[in-house]
This record gives sequence, structure tokens and C-alpha cells, in this order.
Amino acid sequence: MSKVKKKSNKNAQINDSNIFYILPLVFIIAVIPLIVYFKYYSLSGIEAQVLGSGIVTDVFNYYKMVWLLLATSIALIIFIFKLKTNKLEIIKSKLLIPIIIYSVLVIISTLISQYKEVALWGFFGRYEGMFVLLSYMLLVLITYNLINTERSLKVIIYSLVPSSVIILTIGLFQYFGLDFFNTSFGQSLIMSPSVRKMISSVDFTVGSHTVYSTLDNSNFVGSYVVLLLPIAIGLIICARKPLSRIFSSIFLVLLLFNTFGCNSRAGIVGSVFSLLFLLFFYRKQIIKHYKILIAVAAGFTILLAGINVISNGKVLSRIKSIIPNDAIAANTGIKIENILLQGSKMDIITNTAQIKLESSNNQIKYFDQGKLLDIIQNNDPTLRKITFKDPKYSNYEFDINNSTGAITAKIGGNQFEFCNTLDGFRMLANNGVPTTIEYPEKFGFNNQESLGSGRGFIWSRSIPLLKNTILIGHGPDTFPLYFPQNDFIGKLDAYNDSGTYVDKPHNFFLQIGINTGILSLAAILILFLMYFADGFKLFFRRKISSWLEITGVSILCSCIGYVFAGIFNDSVIDVAPVFWIIFGLGVAVNRLIRKQDEKPAGEAKNNNKLSKGNSTKKKLKTI
Repeated sequence: MSKVKKKSNKNAQINDSNIFYILPLVFIIAVIPLIVYFKYYSLSGIEAQVLGSGIVTDVFNYYKMVWLLLATSIALIIFIFKLKTNKLEIIKSKLLIPIIIYSVLVIISTLISQYKEVALWGFFGRYEGMFVLLSYMLLVLITYNLINTERSLKVIIYSLVPSSVIILTIGLFQYFGLDFFNTSFGQSLIMSPSVRKMISSVDFTVGSHTVYSTLDNSNFVGSYVVLLLPIAIGLIICARKPLSRIFSSIFLVLLLFNTFGCNSRAGIVGSVFSLLFLLFFYRKQIIKHYKILIAVAAGFTILLAGINVISNGKVLSRIKSIIPNDAIAANTGIKIENILLQGSKMDIITNTAQIKLESSNNQIKYFDQGKLLDIIQNNDPTLRKITFKDPKYSNYEFDINNSTGAITAKIGGNQFEFCNTLDGFRMLANNGVPTTIEYPEKFGFNNQESLGSGRGFIWSRSIPLLKNTILIGHGPDTFPLYFPQNDFIGKLDAYNDSGTYVDKPHNFFLQIGINTGILSLAAILILFLMYFADGFKLFFRRKISSWLEITGVSILCSCIGYVFAGIFNDSVIDVAPVFWIIFGLGVAVNRLIRKQDEKPAGEAKNNNKLSKGNSTKKKLKTI
């Protein structure tokens, strides 16, 4: 633990009259998650090569990135201004060590990256390049230094509530099929007049009984609610007036509904761990008021059961899907075990049959154990459909695009694309280019590729990539460029579709280890462990009663839950800025509580003000 002496009044930290200086933080935590706006642009460079050239659309993330970088820049300018004018000094902390190490490794990984443009600005649809990752670290540093009073802390916490209520309410209506972004008014807010001229409307429908709100993906909603659940419970505990408790309780119910409504395993796992740790810290109070806990648990169970009934069992089925099972297409029992490309011949091997394709004189013939199969085909001049008279192959269909030559195989619930070239049969990659099948190195998860909606497949192929990124990574957000995208058999095992493009590892820790290196991952883990250890030391035996203490415990549990959610989820620009500011708040709260503990008994009664002058000679311990 490092020690920081109190300074004289001219070097005093931010006070209650300087709330203006934290407005960029308020904007980032409250406004940026709400940003949804159309962006049209052409892909270039390596992105065009792997995804295909042409105009692409981003609705949720591009402008979040733009405004994050702008707001962080403003916050940094304010921070530097306060340092230069002697209104602020950097609070020395050991946390700076892993932050600096991680930031340096991010920069080095970018500089030596093979794909510098992606490393700088991020991959299409994600936008977590070097500038964004460094912004996260700056947000921790700035938040930790600028939050020096209970009032400034409340400004940020309470600004988060109305923003999240909007996000959660949009999610609530989406769950019941009433999507705000499918209304003419909603689309008028997220499209410029020029875009409106190009397209009359956009269908945002992503399926029944699901939630994505303004956060792009139901999984990201899961990470978002994990951060807010303990804070909402803390607001209920802190509420003194009946009206405040009612509003806080409604906020909590909205969070719980979205937790299960988004069907995110990461959200459920993170929420469970955050609530378990919250119960641990409040164990003494719970023993005294166990009846309240029983009532809350009963309400929680009823809500879960109700949502599960409304969704026809979708919630519990998503939870069960964490358990691995073979990727056998629904209702057909067919699993594609291998595809062999042998020049003008192609074998498709399933668990029920083996069909051979042979190309000769621009004609494809189909065989079963050497026997020529009788086919049925339509006379459509654009899309020729091939099926078979033999009932054994009733679930087999080949659709041939007469203009491009692309062939789509539909075998049971499985689907893949291939073509017949001068060099023989080839699979079609995501960008439409003929290619061979890749058989990459794997680690673990044998026959468990479908674990967690394909996470077993992604993790088993991602872990071997770490051996090349021990010190330095491939570059921020370059994961999809190194993942074996042509492992078509693996994709069929995991998704029943070879055309799925894997742009993230669905694991926060693998994401860091591959993009910026295992050493940078170690720095982040040390950063987390330092804060968690400091929080446990502070709150383990403490009677948690004041607003500051309740908030400190809530934030600690929020961060713990988010890290556990990271087992199934990645860092994304929709949620990560909120997390890093909350993380900085947690470190600041711990420091404020310790500062109050160091004060004389009479002075410590006033939780909103910091002592001024240099009369107090005690030293403050911080992490």
C-alpha cells in the first residue's frame, strides 16, 4: 500500500462546486449506451478482403466509439487543466502500475501489428482498437482522481439510473414484440434524412421473446444488467422515503426482467455471482432480517417462472444450453461429421449416410456407395433445386445458383456453401472466395463444440492461438483475422452453418490474451485482484450502514459479477465504458471511506465534505 499525505488548500482535490468537471464522465456512463444511429460506409483493406467489399451498415456501435473518444478527450483536457492549475494532483496508487503496463502493451501490440488500421480503430462492428482501449484506462485514472466527495459520486450514480431505465424499458417492450426501433418515430431518430431517402424502413426483429435494447446484442444486455443489479439493491437499502423505495424497487424489477428476458447466459452467471457476494457482505444483516430475504427470493422465483412461461420455456432452455451437447440438427438427427474435397470428387459424411458428388463435363452426379442416385430438379432458371427420390435422402437438398455457380447444401438443419471450380470442389468462405477446409489445432472441448451456443468451438480453437501471444498480442480487435475461419466442419458442429463469421472469442480473457498478449492479460487480472482484495479487506468485517459504504459494496459486487460474466462475454463498446467508470468509482469509494476512517470522530460525521487545510497530519493508505 502506498501512502499519500494531505496537501494544503491550494492543492485541494475537486470539491462540490466543481461538479462541472465530471460532466464528461456523466455523458459517457449515461448517454453513450443510448446512442443508436445509422452509419453507412465502404469496407477497405483487410476487412474488405475477409468480409467482402461493398457498403456496410452499422447502427449501434460506430457512433458510440466516436462519442466515447470525443468525451474521453474532453475529460482528459479537463484533467490536465486541473493538474496544471494546481487544483488537482494525481493520487499515487499501486493501481497505476498494471494500468501503465497494460497501456504500454496495447500500444506495442498496435505498432507491430500486421493489421495496423484494425488495431488502431477496431474491427467492423466492434471498434475496440487501441484508442478505445487506452480510453478505458484513462477513464479509470480520471474517475479515480476526480471523484473526491460523496456528492460527486452521487452525481454519477444517479445519472446512471434514468439512462438505464430508458434502456431497460425499451428492452421490456422488445420482449413482448413492441420494438421501439421498428416504429416510424424510432427510425426517424436513428436515421439521417439522406439515409431515409435510401431506405424506407429497417426491420430490427431478432426473434420473439428477446431483448437487445440500445446495446446491439442480447448478450451485451446481460453484461449491462450485471453491473446495475447490485447498485439497484444498494439504492433500495439506502432509500429512506417510501417513494424512493418504490422507484428503486421498480428499477430492480426492470433489471431482473431484462436479466432473464435477454436470455444471456453471461448475464445470468454474472448476476448470480454478484448477488452471492452481495449476500456475503450483508450476511449479518440477513441473519437478523431473514424473512425479508425469503420474501425477495420468493418474488425472484415467481418472476423467473413467469418469464419462462411467457417465453415457452426459452429462459430455462438457454440456461440448460450451457451444458454441452452434440450439434445434431433439430428434428432430423443428422450431424455432418466430415466433408472431403478430392478434386472433382466430394464426400459428405454424416452420422446417417455418406453421399458422394462427382463432377464431369460440367455436370454433378450423386452417389450412395457407388450407386447413382435418381434426382428431382425444378426448371427455375436462376436457382436449381436438387432433391432425391430415395426417401433415405429426403432431408438432403442442393440449391445451385445458376448465375454465380454457388451451391448451397441443406442437409437436415445443416447448411454450407461450396462450388465446382476448374481445380475441383471448393468450399465458399464468408467473402465468397473458393477455399479449402482448414483443420486447425484444437485444445479441449472434444465433441462439445456446441457448449454455450458454440463457445466450446470458439474456445477450443482460440486457446492454441495464445502460444503466439505470450508477450505481445496480434493487435487490438484483430482476433477475427487470426481465428481459423475456414474450419467449416467445426462451424457445422457448433452452429449447423458453415457461414457463421466468428468476430470475437466470447470470453473477455481470451480476447485480451490474443489481441494484446498474455502479459497484458496478467496486468488486467492484477488490476482486478488489487481492487477486489482491497474491497474485501475494507468490507469483510465492516458494519455496512452509511450511503458511502453501501455504494462501495454494491460497486464491488457489480465489478465481480462483470468479471464472471466475462467468462462467456467479451469487452464491447456498448458496455465496457460503463464498467471502467464504475470500476474507477469503486476504487475512489474505497479511498473516501478510508479517508473518513482516518478523520477525528467529530469531523467524520460530515460525509459530504473533505477536510481542508493542512492541520491533519495522518497519512492515508490507498491501493
